[in-house]
Amino acid sequence: MSGKKLQAFLKSPSWPWLLTAFFLVRWSLGFILGPSGYVRLHDTLEGELVWLVLLKKYQVGFEYTDYTLIPALMNGLPRAALPPGFSFNYLAVHLLGGYYGYQLIQLLVHSIGFLGMFLLLDRHILPSATGRPISWFVAFCFGMIQVFPVFGLAVQGLPLLLFAFYNVYIRRDRWYDYLIILLFPFFTSFVWGFTTIASAVVAFLVVEAVRRSVIPARFILAFLGHCFVYLMVNLPLVFLYFFTFGFRAHRKEYRPDETLDALTGLADTAFTLFMSHYHIAYFTPLPILILMAIASRYPGNFRPYRRIFLIMTSIALFYGFYDLLARYLYKPLPIVLALKAHRFITMLPMLWTLLLALSLHHLARFASSRWPALWISGCFFMTLLVADDELVHNIRNISGHSRKPGYSAYFSEPLFQQIKRDIALPDSAYRVVSIGMSPSVAQYNGFYTLDGLFSVYHYGYKQSFREVMAGELERNPSNRKYFDDWGNRCYYFPAERGHEARDFLIGKNAQEPPLDTLHIHLEAFTALGGRYIFSALPVKKLPPGLRLFGVYEHPEAFWRVYVYENVLNETTS
Repeated sequence: MSGKKLQAFLKSPSWPWLLTAFFLVRWSLGFILGPSGYVRLHDTLEGELVWLVLLKKYQVGFEYTDYTLIPALMNGLPRAALPPGFSFNYLAVHLLGGYYGYQLIQLLVHSIGFLGMFLLLDRHILPSATGRPISWFVAFCFGMIQVFPVFGLAVQGLPLLLFAFYNVYIRRDRWYDYLIILLFPFFTSFVWGFTTIASAVVAFLVVEAVRRSVIPARFILAFLGHCFVYLMVNLPLVFLYFFTFGFRAHRKEYRPDETLDALTGLADTAFTLFMSHYHIAYFTPLPILILMAIASRYPGNFRPYRRIFLIMTSIALFYGFYDLLARYLYKPLPIVLALKAHRFITMLPMLWTLLLALSLHHLARFASSRWPALWISGCFFMTLLVADDELVHNIRNISGHSRKPGYSAYFSEPLFQQIKRDIALPDSAYRVVSIGMSPSVAQYNGFYTLDGLFSVYHYGYKQSFREVMAGELERNPSNRKYFDDWGNRCYYFPAERGHEARDFLIGKNAQEPPLDTLHIHLEAFTALGGRYIFSALPVKKLPPGLRLFGVYEHPEAFWRVYVYENVLNETTS
């Protein structure tokens, strides 16, 4: 294809609609597959999504009092420790259930990412007819970046929010700009969104105040309104963490990693800058770097490139060295570790995508660069597909080469309902812990669990649960450090296993050796109400006080569950 034909093709009205159709098919795939489809396990089916399901299950989604507890979780987890009920994420799960609610969240989050990036590029960065095809393509690529959708619009929503704030700042605001600014907190994670946005706007205001000394009052009012809504939506969590008398969050006892050094900080900086972060998005910007290198060979203004790259490098450096800095500050300022205030990395996908847009727009002016730019852009798009773990695992599952279970196989409701029927006790009459599988599986199926993945819970409970597995932790220093210094995963860690993701995903077809024994403190387990252990692995030598209750399988279930019963609890109940 000649340069003129390529230019004519890019100006045709058909290819943007082809991109849009592909985009909609991708983000509707979960609806098409149904609950057999794969949903990311790490921190999603383990935690964030299941939290929303539990709020609905126990009918506390809209309970915002600081004394509301959920007895099924950790013998009374404060409801305020879970996500807010007045949010789109919870509303979607409340109305459609866990699986289809998640798919709706996916579709909305990525659609807003697509739309927001297009508006930002088309109206403010590439506002010309020649720039519109590039705006379409770059917005499409941005919308295709796989993120943690349960974090809301903390990543994909930033271009739309920037678009609205900038309109207000340059006095071209419309009513919908204020609507975007005020509704944004209902769609975004407080932890991953508010700190980043507030810090970025404050930094911008400081710079502009020095440069121009005059800042539009409407901009400041819009920002204050944005912050106020954020705090109102998340008020229970703020009060629980900072103002609730007698509640000592386990996060306040985080300990820094004493092994960190400058080389580790530099490695984390480089990885974060060039590979992003698995909580944010997995994609490689190598094709963008190549495009920038090619663009630098042609004359033009490269000041915007340098500014954006400087901001990105600063963000990556702050993230890479944050824990090293916190090691020296956590004693006088424990909040430095507790809040993890280094999550500005949510901005990196947007900033890389802006560099992609600027590079393509610059190269489009030179005929000799159009073909390389086209091929390299295609390579970048392919990297997005490969990095989309949900798409990859769904394709594997469809083709019969599954490596990870789909949503319904993971939660295995028929299997756990059979266990519940055999136990034949009221749900509230006993507590369980899980080994080799995430406690979220038991929680999803209505069991009262002593373990769980939660970002905030009582420090005293962490110590009580630690007693149950103190013998295990003494035999595995790595697990001990993982639990004592962090502890968001309040799991039972057998000394013979680690704490990696594979240690909580031991399916019935896994070729894993059985556990030799359990070094469990049954008296402490009994004191917490513990009666059953759901293990994905058999235990060869049971300690006195434990007995095998049954072994459970189901054709559609991912797990084989060995249920062990605490006889001490049986005799005291």
